Amino acid sequence: MAAIGEGALLLPASVDLSVSMPYNAVLSILILVLFAAVHVQALFVYYRRLTRREAALLQTAVAARDTAASRARQIEHELERVRQRLDVVEPAEGKHADEIRGLQRERAALQQQLAAVVEREARLREQSVQATELESEHQALEELLDEALDDLRGKDDEIRALQSRLKLAAKEASTRSREADLVGRRLRTLYRNVEVDERAIRDLVALRDESMKLKAEEGIKRLSDDISSASVRRKVGGLPSAVPIFELGFAGKGRVYYTTGSQRRFRILAIGAKNTQKTDLEYLHRVAKGNA
Repeated sequence: MAAIGEGALLLPASVDLSVSMPYNAVLSILILVLFAAVHVQALFVYYRRLTRREAALLQTAVAARDTAASRARQIEHELERVRQRLDVVEPAEGKHADEIRGLQRERAALQQQLAAVVEREARLREQSVQATELESEHQALEELLDEALDDLRGKDDEIRALQSRLKLAAKEASTRSREADLVGRRLRTLYRNVEVDERAIRDLVALRDESMKLKAEEGIKRLSDDISSASVRRKVGGLPSAVPIFELGFAGKGRVYYTTGSQRRFRILAIGAKNTQKTDLEYLHRVAKGNA
């Protein structure tokens, strides 16, 4: 343990080095000369820069002084010219005073006239603006009138077209009415065993296909003449059961709707096709409900 303690005191190893030399040694003199040379050079550069800056400031001050002197001489010349002009103008000032006052009065009158002109111009501008607005409104009214006339002409054309259609419809209705009367008289005369409602007659007339009319009338003839055809029938469903209504087909898509007659064998209620089936069923429902 003692040996270890001595080793701990010795480690780590450290070295202390000190160097000393006399003042009159060559190395000391060289170092002193080197420091002195660097210091002198730095002082030379500093004083040279300072000298240049001071010289620039001096030149600026001299230039400002020269400019001020030149401006002072210029001002003196201008003052001299003003004095000369005053020497010339002052004697003539009394002569022109009356003229100046007259010009001032004339200027005041002109200003009043100018104010009146400005006021009149404002009134004229206002009237011009009103006239422009009236013109614009008049033009807008003319455009509206033209549009109204166009609409009126369109309405007149529509009215004439509707009148033509009404005349045509009235003519067709009259023709259909006469045709329905003829058909009704013929059916009631030829087929005495069936009752034919007015609705059935109108439906028969409404069939524009002549072959369909002939087939429908053939079905009515079968119901009137051939009692056995009454067995070839189909009951219409979805109606009140108190009054049975049957249908007899013709021409593939035509239907003759009938029921038992009150005075004759059968009663023809309606005649329709596939495209009128919904309307026909609604009518038959009302008939069945009314006769229940």
